This record gives sequence, structure tokens and C-alpha cells, in this order.
Amino acid sequence: MKFDKNNDNIFGKSRYGDMRYYTTESDGSIIVYGKSDYVRQGEGMFDFEGGPFINAGDPLLSDKGKMGTVKDVVYFDEGPDGFTACKVTLK
Repeated sequence: MKFDKNNDNIFGKSRYGDMRYYTTESDGSIIVYGKSDYVRQGEGMFDFEGGPFINAGDPLLSDKGKMGTVKDVVYFDEGPDGFTACKVTLK
């Protein structure tokens, strides 16, 4: 996966000002990614350093509004420059 800092699909910003981006996969899942030196993950949850915290059953909210309700979220990939991504499946 290519992590694109020039992506027009801006998910939002962390509380530290780091941009979060997203891409939509052909299967309808959403990849949320951005710079994060630390993440927490567990069954049905993913937490970027400084946010967002994404949890199964909660609405997935971006700067553009509600994208849907989270069915599941899992760690996806690490990229260059401390970028990390999670894969979100919506109900």
C-alpha cells in the first residue's frame, strides 16, 4: 500500500496536529493511516497516538461526517516515516 501525504481524502488530525488520511478499498473497507509512533490495538479496536480511537460498534467519523458504523478494525500495515494504518470494515 502506498501512504500518500498528498491524499485528498483527509480523515482528520490527531490532537498533536498529525494528519490522518483514508482510502477506500475495492471490497468497501476503509484504510485509515497517518504518522503514529505508538498505537494500541486489541479485538475490535485500534488507537492511533493522538487519535482517532476506532472501536467496533462506534460510528466512524471523519472531518466529512459519519462514514458508517464500525463492524471491525484491525492493524493493517506500517509504512515509512512512522506511518501506521488500520483496516476498518463497516456494517
